[in-house]
Amino acid sequence: METTLVVAVSLTNAVILTLAASLVWRRRYLFGASSLVGLLIAFAEWSLAAGIVHLVTTPAAKVFWVKVSYLGAFSAMPFFLTFCLSFARQTAWLTARRLAALWLFPAVALGLTWTNEWHSLIWRSYEFDPENNVLVFQYGAVFYVYIAYVYLGALVAAAMLLKNYRSSSVVYRARVRLILLALAVPLISVFIRVAGLSPAPSLRITALMLVFPGVLLTWGFLSNRLLDLAPIERSALIDSLFDGTLVLDLKNRIVDINAPALRMLQLENAPLGEDAFLALQKSPLLAAILIQKPKTDVSVQLFSDPQQFVEVRMNPLTENGRQVGYLAVLRDITAQKRMERELKDKAYELSLQASTDDLTGIFNRRFANELLKREHNRAVRYGLPLSVAMFDVDDFKAYNDSLGHAFGDACLKQIAGELKRNLRASDVAARLGGDEFLAIFPNTPVDQAVKALERLRHCLAETQIEGYPPGEIKITISCGLTQALPGEEPESILQRVDRLLYRAKELGKDRVVVDPELADSSNA
Repeated sequence: METTLVVAVSLTNAVILTLAASLVWRRRYLFGASSLVGLLIAFAEWSLAAGIVHLVTTPAAKVFWVKVSYLGAFSAMPFFLTFCLSFARQTAWLTARRLAALWLFPAVALGLTWTNEWHSLIWRSYEFDPENNVLVFQYGAVFYVYIAYVYLGALVAAAMLLKNYRSSSVVYRARVRLILLALAVPLISVFIRVAGLSPAPSLRITALMLVFPGVLLTWGFLSNRLLDLAPIERSALIDSLFDGTLVLDLKNRIVDINAPALRMLQLENAPLGEDAFLALQKSPLLAAILIQKPKTDVSVQLFSDPQQFVEVRMNPLTENGRQVGYLAVLRDITAQKRMERELKDKAYELSLQASTDDLTGIFNRRFANELLKREHNRAVRYGLPLSVAMFDVDDFKAYNDSLGHAFGDACLKQIAGELKRNLRASDVAARLGGDEFLAIFPNTPVDQAVKALERLRHCLAETQIEGYPPGEIKITISCGLTQALPGEEPESILQRVDRLLYRAKELGKDRVVVDPELADSSNA
């Protein structure tokens, strides 16, 4: 039961640490992120291998997986030291030669681990307890040297973090405390095991505790922006940032502002000590947001000419558990907003192109069919009348053949213009193709729709085609008109109105033919 629990905890820890590493990797552009990823992966490998040690049952298999676990165990401190150097922005120390020196002893120790049978420097011997399925090691000299290396590295890291602790901002102090807590957990567990204080000497307590420093560092990195602020000289810290930053006290007075923020806000001098609302009169919307202290990121337009947008993130600043102010980070998103607008305009343009007829500018057949289905559903749902008409130009092909396609195009454009002028805003006009058009009259009985069509027919007959002699050409249309019947589908409506259109042709053209079942109500 105990073995099962240990294995389950170890494997769960490995999964959690791997997920944490993947989350940090997404922000690998920040200082120290790659070192933190390496540390989390080392912890995950260490925890996984330690769990398998408890799972296998033979001494040889256990020794093999102990050796595998040392890959993560020996890698953890170099990764942690590199992470702390990055956090403190001491990147000058991260030269290739110094990094090689930092990794030299762990690499040698790992090599000695895998060849321990030849020299017994890592462990002198071990005892296998088959009843409890555990190995108990008697460690060698190099193992204890490596423990000293780990504690020396921890001491260097702690000294580096605490060097400027008292003179640093509250933000940095909180982050130092978080890192020190993450460092203390595994060091204490190592001491307990090496000193023989563990109640279960065979239990790899350090590996079981790795999830706590891993989760602490990941939480600090993702939620508290652990590596966004660090203890370096102020001018190098915030003035060189790409984002603008402001620090406000609890009375909304500006106590610090960096150079990018001054440029963004078009301020010549830093308004230190001034009320944010008064100091930022050029950007009243931003001032209002800073005073409101939103808990989520907020986008705001700073200026309209030229347009400039920023995304504002507010972080509370605390000291000894007491809130002392706020840190506001301003990220310029003008280019992003411009791109969003361009994409939106392009999407609208493409949508318009997909729904309209290129020649006439009214809706095309595909979109008209969609609108007919939509209006039909609405009419059925609310019990409203729906009239539908289809018409084409009389003798259009003859005109087109004798006068040319330019005339045909001008004629179709003229019809589209008259449709827009004679139909209501709620009505729908569409070109189905060629010289054939469709008109949809929502919430309109057939007797009202026929009046609109007759008006359209008379207007077209009197219209003049631009570029052609007055009175030479007379545009007439033949039109079929019907009203949706109860239980009828849109496809059936179109088929019926199409037959009525051809009936108008048979009766001599230049007329509106209403469905015989509805003719009495139309007075046509």
